This record gives sequence, C-alpha cells and structure tokens, in this order.
Amino acid sequence: MPAIQNFVEHIVDYAGLFPPAALPLSEVIGNYALYSRGEYSWMLGRLILPVARLEEFSELAAGLLPTSPSESWVISALVPAVDRDSDAMEQGFQRIAEFNQRHSEPANGLAVVDTVEIKASNGQQILQTAEALPESINAFLELPHHSDPGELLAIMTQHPKRLFAKIRTGGVTRDLIPPPNQVARFVRLCAKYAVGFKATAGLHHPLRGKYPLTYDTDSERGTLYGFINVFAAACFAFGSDASQSDLVAILRETEVSQFKFTDLALSWKNLDVTAQRISEIRMLNAVSFGSCSFGEPSFELANLGLLANVRI
Repeated sequence: MPAIQNFVEHIVDYAGLFPPAALPLSEVIGNYALYSRGEYSWMLGRLILPVARLEEFSELAAGLLPTSPSESWVISALVPAVDRDSDAMEQGFQRIAEFNQRHSEPANGLAVVDTVEIKASNGQQILQTAEALPESINAFLELPHHSDPGELLAIMTQHPKRLFAKIRTGGVTRDLIPPPNQVARFVRLCAKYAVGFKATAGLHHPLRGKYPLTYDTDSERGTLYGFINVFAAACFAFGSDASQSDLVAILRETEVSQFKFTDLALSWKNLDVTAQRISEIRMLNAVSFGSCSFGEPSFELANLGLLANVRI
C-alpha cells in the first residue's frame, strides 16, 4: 500500500462528545455509524466514551450497532484514575466487563471496549493501574508532559501488562497547547523506551498552522499541531532514530510539500522511513489520535491531494 495509506489507516479515534464539538451522545453515535460506512471509513479508529456513559450508549445505539463480527464497533473508555479514597476505577472496569458481555451477543448489537484511557501522574499510579487492569484490556496512560516523562515510561516497560502512553497536544485555549520541545521529547522518549502512544486534542488538521480553537464565530485562534507533523515525527523517531532537534523541526513544519509520500516511503529532508515500517509503527507505536471531528481530518487530507493514490 502507499505510504500515506499506512500512515493514516485507522488513525482517527472519534471523540465527538468532547470539546470543542461537545455533541450530544445520540448525535455522536449517529455520526460514528455514518463514518463507519463512509468513504473514509478506513481512517476511522475507536469511538471514545466515558465509562460512566456505557449504559446510556447501549440504549441510544439500539438498532444502529452491527450484528456482523467483522463490523463490530471498537470503543476506548475513559476511566477515572487511581484514587485511594475511591473505587471508581474498579467500578469502571466492572462496567466494561458487563458492557462487553452484553454486546458480545449479535441480538444486542456488537461492540467491545478493548482499551481504556486513564490519567497517571506518578509511578505508583502506573503500577496500581497496571495491577488492576483486566487481562483483555490495554491502557493508554495520560502522562504529564511539562516535565521529563522518561522515568514514568521506564516504569511502564517493567510491567508485563500492555501499557501505552498518551499525550495531550492541544485544547480550547492557547495555554493548553504544549511547546514543540515538550511534544518532541515525549515522542523521542516513547521511541527510546519502546512504549507506544496516542495523542489527543488539537489535531483536527493535517498540518501545523493557526486555526480557531473552538467552533464559535468569535473563537480565539492559536497555532495547532497537524496530525501529519506529530505522526511523521513519531515515524522518524521510531523508524529512523531522529534527533530532538529534527523532531522539533518536523513539528514546526507548515509546508505539506516537505512531507514526501510515495508508494515506498515517507521522507522529510534527509530522513526517510519505508511504507512497511510505517505500518508497523502505526500498529504498535504511534497508534492514533483522538479528535472531536472526523470530517476535518479526512476531508482536509483529501483536499491536500494526499489520498489520490490510496487503493481501498
């Protein structure tokens, strides 16, 4: 397959419930059903839901969920973090088990929660989360990016359960957008410790640029990362051992012509990574990004002409 196809296949986790879209759950479910059958369905990843709304989802999705195993919806659930004064995380895992049991039956519509997303700000939280994590579930742990996450990533590698990292790359105000050196450090250290990751927030658009931060007509504008920038940086970090300075430059890149996608490879200046290696990196290392919009990432990428050679 062309490098661009491997690069963006199942890359967008749809998070329409969350800002700036903040859509009603019924609309989010309808959208996901539409996207899963649409022209760019091959770019669609998981549906993102808070664990507390799984029961509501079951009610609202009745009649929309598929009955064929090959079309089963895949969900990532946001679960409360470890808290010594609360058993909310354990309750969340119980809700997931009940949900998965219910939706393993075609008569109820097929869907499965196969991943969770949980905040973890220190090593103890990582270890406690990993210990409580059900065997059939993978976890994306949202780590702080303002400080060096190397120690936390190292702890994640020492636990036998399947743990991934998560970074927040934007938000609805400028102060929520981390500087390029922090994102580059996170990506480089994930590559160093061989920890896969996902990103969330602020990645609606393919390329870095100045965009409105919400859908309000008078929205504040800010410089957002493009998902091409972030995932190209990941491909070069995992596939070409790119330096910190290279990763910062890739994250700052605003010209689409500098990212050269062919049938065989992706290149940026003196760095390149093969299409086959991109496929491997996307599967295990740079997994996806959460976005409250699916139309913007898919249509804008098509409008750049990058999907012309995709063969589905």
